[in-house]
Amino acid sequence: MSKRFALLLLAASFHVASAWAGAVLQSFTVTTAAAPPSSGVFASIGPQAGRSIGAGVTWPVSINLALLGSQPSSVTLNFPDRPYVTLSRVRSQPLSNGSFTWTGRGPGCSVVFNAWTTGFSGTISCTYGNYGIDSVPGASSLILTRYDQSGASSQIAWEPTPSAPPPMIPLAPQAPTSPGDPPDTAIDILVLYTEGVRQHFDPSGGKTSTVQHMLSYVTGTQHAMDNSTITNHPTIATVNMVAAKRVSRPDSGSLVADRTWVVTDSEPMGLRKFWKADVVVYVTENGGTDYFGLAWEPSSEGLDAPGPGYAPFAAATVLRSHAMNDESNANPQQPFVFPHEFAHTLGANHEVGNGSNPATPVESWAYGHWAPNAEGGNRTIMSYLVPGCTLPCVRILNYSNAGVQVDWFRTGVAGQKENARTIQDFASTTAQYFSNYSRIFADDFEF
Repeated sequence: MSKRFALLLLAASFHVASAWAGAVLQSFTVTTAAAPPSSGVFASIGPQAGRSIGAGVTWPVSINLALLGSQPSSVTLNFPDRPYVTLSRVRSQPLSNGSFTWTGRGPGCSVVFNAWTTGFSGTISCTYGNYGIDSVPGASSLILTRYDQSGASSQIAWEPTPSAPPPMIPLAPQAPTSPGDPPDTAIDILVLYTEGVRQHFDPSGGKTSTVQHMLSYVTGTQHAMDNSTITNHPTIATVNMVAAKRVSRPDSGSLVADRTWVVTDSEPMGLRKFWKADVVVYVTENGGTDYFGLAWEPSSEGLDAPGPGYAPFAAATVLRSHAMNDESNANPQQPFVFPHEFAHTLGANHEVGNGSNPATPVESWAYGHWAPNAEGGNRTIMSYLVPGCTLPCVRILNYSNAGVQVDWFRTGVAGQKENARTIQDFASTTAQYFSNYSRIFADDFEF
């Protein structure tokens, strides 16, 4: 039946203990069978509308911030268009000033939520479709978007055929400060971004929303690692964002040129050395029309296998509109490019037969996976949309692993398609490119 609901708009500030202080009320009509449960992620859901850019539909929503901010062990994902799903917490982390992250998963779905004093972002990855939560220019509330690629055809490669690497600035990894220091096991990521990216997320000035979105990309990458780990086993890899910094380079319109710049220019290399980052990911607002992301891959383009010889090239470039949620008008919908390109730096490859894979992979099983299904196929993070994968062939937030199944989809083939195994094999090597003991969250999280 039709009822009236009040939409609580995300206010200028909230605290975990009192999430909705200063909220503004907006009234609208929505048809629903029952009010969302108190354990629901969405405190309110507005009427469905078409998406202003790209295929899909949207709903205005408000988030149960008090619930998520309490770091609950489980929540209900109260979809507006599908049966509810119970999510169990995988990780949660309170940050400064009431900000927090929360990741979880349930039957067929996994989520990444990131809240801060003036905003919220979310990624929902399910075998039947991908959703995103964020603010949208011109909207007075958060918007839940269901991305649609029902009209997609097979996708051309967005990454170029390998070529020779450029001369780079040498990197001298730093040894532990004393013989008694424990091994550095976390892969420290430095995220660089352009002024164009900052203006997209913080059009009124500042960098708060920009930095938090960069954090959400790294949090999403960690969640992909967690999702790709066999139950009761140590996670395949641990990642950490040491800093998110704006660079002077303007959006070039060429991810090919950006990828070279990251490993040859004194600015990014200087920032990498200062922050002691094992891997650098550069996020740009305009990467041209051909590519969504590019990385320097070990054992490709004349580069060494993972290790000291490859370390200076442990870098990638990513188009902002595809970094986690696909905010473009692309069809097919192509999310998770940040964790995709990051995994390339550890030796993870695309699906078997992809023309941009290195001729000699770091391991014979370092490939992504996809599979058809009568109701729509699925693919893992490293796989393109390929002929034979039943449309819409939704990409899920998993690396291929024969020991992990999501809903109907066994996400890998033993000994043949196991990106997760490759990531795990080279995670400790990558974490040793630099030893970092003092600068984690040193500046950008003091809002």
